Amino acid sequence: MIFALVLPLVLAPALQAHEPEGGHVREEDLCSAEALTRLATEVNHASAAVGLLEMMETAHTLLAVDTISAEGLTLHRGDTVQTRARAGTYKPWSTGHPHEVVIAEGKTGTVVCFTETKIGPDITNKLAVVRWDLQVWADADGGPHPQVVLQPFEATINPSYLKVTASSQAPGPAASPGRTQ
Repeated sequence: MIFALVLPLVLAPALQAHEPEGGHVREEDLCSAEALTRLATEVNHASAAVGLLEMMETAHTLLAVDTISAEGLTLHRGDTVQTRARAGTYKPWSTGHPHEVVIAEGKTGTVVCFTETKIGPDITNKLAVVRWDLQVWADADGGPHPQVVLQPFEATINPSYLKVTASSQAPGPAASPGRTQ
């Protein structure tokens, strides 16, 4: 319960978006603040809640942009995406599940917004925040239930692991399908 009271205070500085030139930050640019706060209050495991706080200390900065380009792929807010290859695991603080889950090829979701994380003195990494659909995920620990159905959740992913399956910019097939294997 204490996390429900303290977490909004901890999250606020980490979730501030860059103000665009000559404008102001729109409410929709702060796309996942509510989701992160809700996730933190729903987390049932203390270690997951502590992990969320540790993750927020790494300062993901929300970007007030509708598009990013990386490695030959252009992503727009609202694009429907699919993972094109295994991309590691999501931790419990991202999913609300007590174990890590495998980010396997073929997972589907919608791009919500973009973040930037500093990974070195002069190096930043741009990530997509994806709202993953209700779907089956593999529990990385195996355990008694190796396959779990997770409710939709939002988490970051490197755009190089994604392909666009439906663009939010034009009807019909995706305008930038990404790389193929």
